[in-house]
Amino acid sequence: MKNGKSYCFIVFPDEPTVTEKFASEELASYIEKSTGVGIPLIKEGQLVSVSSQPEHLLVVGKCRLTSQAGLQPEKLENEEILLVSKKGNLYLAGGDSSPLADPKTRNHESFGTLFAVYEFLERYLGVRWYWPGELGEIVPGKKELILPEVSLRQKPSFDFRAVYGYYADDPLISREQSSLWWRRQRLGSSRKGFPGTHAFNEWPERFARTHPEYFALQKDGSRLLDANHGGGHICLTNPEVKKQIVADILKKFKDPSVRAANVWPGDSHGLYGCRCVSCEASRDRSAPKTGTDSRLVWGLVNEIAKEVGKFYPDRWINGGSYAEFADIPEGMEFQPNVAVTICDIGLYWNRKDIEAYKQRITDWKNKVKKIYVWNYYFPSGPGQFVVAAHYINQIWRWCYGKVDGAINELDVGQCRFGGTWPDWPATVLNMYIYFKSLWQVQQDVDKILREYCQDLFGPASRPMLRFHLELEAALKKNYATGVRRDGRYETFWTKLYPPETITRLMTYLDEAEKLTSNEKLYHQRVAVMKNCFVRMKQASDSFLGSARFLRKEIICPAVSEGLDSFDGMLEDKQWTQAGRSGVFVQSVTGQPASTTTEVFLMHDGKNLYLGWKAGLKKGQIIRAERENSAQPVWWDDNFEAFFYAGDTYYQFIITSKGILWDARNGDTGWESKARVKTFVGDEYWSGELIIPVESLTSLPRPETFAGVTWEANFGRVYYFPENSLANGKKITWKEELQMWNPVFEPSFNIPEKSGLIRFP
Repeated sequence: MKNGKSYCFIVFPDEPTVTEKFASEELASYIEKSTGVGIPLIKEGQLVSVSSQPEHLLVVGKCRLTSQAGLQPEKLENEEILLVSKKGNLYLAGGDSSPLADPKTRNHESFGTLFAVYEFLERYLGVRWYWPGELGEIVPGKKELILPEVSLRQKPSFDFRAVYGYYADDPLISREQSSLWWRRQRLGSSRKGFPGTHAFNEWPERFARTHPEYFALQKDGSRLLDANHGGGHICLTNPEVKKQIVADILKKFKDPSVRAANVWPGDSHGLYGCRCVSCEASRDRSAPKTGTDSRLVWGLVNEIAKEVGKFYPDRWINGGSYAEFADIPEGMEFQPNVAVTICDIGLYWNRKDIEAYKQRITDWKNKVKKIYVWNYYFPSGPGQFVVAAHYINQIWRWCYGKVDGAINELDVGQCRFGGTWPDWPATVLNMYIYFKSLWQVQQDVDKILREYCQDLFGPASRPMLRFHLELEAALKKNYATGVRRDGRYETFWTKLYPPETITRLMTYLDEAEKLTSNEKLYHQRVAVMKNCFVRMKQASDSFLGSARFLRKEIICPAVSEGLDSFDGMLEDKQWTQAGRSGVFVQSVTGQPASTTTEVFLMHDGKNLYLGWKAGLKKGQIIRAERENSAQPVWWDDNFEAFFYAGDTYYQFIITSKGILWDARNGDTGWESKARVKTFVGDEYWSGELIIPVESLTSLPRPETFAGVTWEANFGRVYYFPENSLANGKKITWKEELQMWNPVFEPSFNIPEKSGLIRFP
């Protein structure tokens, strides 16, 4: 290609796979973007009928021409790529798992042919996809394109590379653009079926009516027959359940492309796992919380692996090292076809935790042959930048040969309701390096950082490089100080990124803004970064403001008698004597809440009377989908109360339907003997909770109560619809965390930031 003329064709198979066709289109599109010259795309069989034969061919996929050149593309393994120049032609091919697999979707399959094209575009045209969307795309202009002399055959360093939290939460970036960006980062898998995840989510629909005995027995004696509690929960010791699992897997393995099957209980297993006599006998209640159910769960995984291995010894049964079954059961020997998915944060802020993470991987590697990891790299707060470019590559260099692949949950706190990627500019560089490292682990991170800043920010590359390096330096500093990643905003804003660091970082962005004032494209990119960082600074300022140090008080007066009418409406005359909390504020920021919520308190010596009114926007529907306390009531609009006494805390959650969830130190087996009534009006819903004081055994309760003080806090998870039910669309809910005494954290249960109840 020279002087505005094309001397080559792009050739693809006569009956191309979905991947081969799309790869050819991507190749043509980016060559034209770079050179301004379009290249004809033709099927291989049409080549003989072309009147003027091209000087060069770009041959994509498993063409006859590729085989005739002696390159044997049919022998490429899944995701293995081939770039070879020969006699003036360039051959690009790869191992693809399925003719129908669409690379524009979220499929975790093999797209080797497409990845061969992307390798060519990045290596020889300098194309970069730093961010999702057009703004993050770099396509250097070229006056000519000379086919390189190349002979490259390459496999990925890790055979599974994926994310959860897929779509950038940005109105300027479409879902299609997000999907393509991840694919261009080489999202994919060499082995269909990995990694593990909760395996029985479809069982309620399949078996709830015909085999209720398959499902987890709950504390109240019922069977959990739906998937609304973090997935399907089954009885792990029922022999018929085991037979069904084996039968399902054997059927699945009839497809030779499926290399693994998952045996992994539903999420929230600690709350909803089976309580039958047999399952309880396999638990170890004396073990750490991370191992109480390890023998129960991994025993099942081992049994299934043994049975399936009789028929398919080369396939894998994948379990999860997660929650109550994270630990390796002492003395257990695993079947040779057992694989594990280790769920772990993976990105830590101090060396001690980093070494513990490595040791966890090492311990599992000594037990099983195949390991995947499910990471949770990033914090869940507004605009929280964490740059860990060098660490990410270093940890994956260490993992090479020990770990087979990975998935990263971008924001566990905010992705659970929509699978989006919030505040993507704060973490996009990390994910770019993450995927580069998973594809080919030997990366020059310093070079990547220089190119990233130069390509995206042009004249502002120096301050933007300082911005990113200083963010990373703050993290590195904490490796040695021992600051732990504990999920607390206080750690983030006072230890990792204190206000003086935030201020200094903002000066780099201000400088970059000035340097690009006459360069529209570069200026837009700086603005994207600065707008996100401004949210981080605002959150820091809010957290460090004076409201953080308030400890509110509420008076709980004595009344001579209980309620005349117990109906949730708070209209009984006794409520006029109750202490009032004042309106709630936003829990994370301390700013005014979007609706009015208030608490009322009184006691009669034997019972604590707790009332509340939870405001609604006019005409708003209430999120009230749960039917009983065995379901995750915290996903409905709810009121919460916490009472603290040393290491003990009591928690009550009530929904607008009057469903009561109560626990002592998280144990739902505790019986509070509390009673509740709720009422739903047009502009609020309200409730009355009567708690026998004798149930709160750890709290001080002299007979007169005079002068007694309790530590407590009250919260509300307010849900409001982001859209309507128009056109049959499912409601998308947004949440606002409201509290009486704000804790400036994404969690309500922060004892040291509680308020005080005073009994006069």
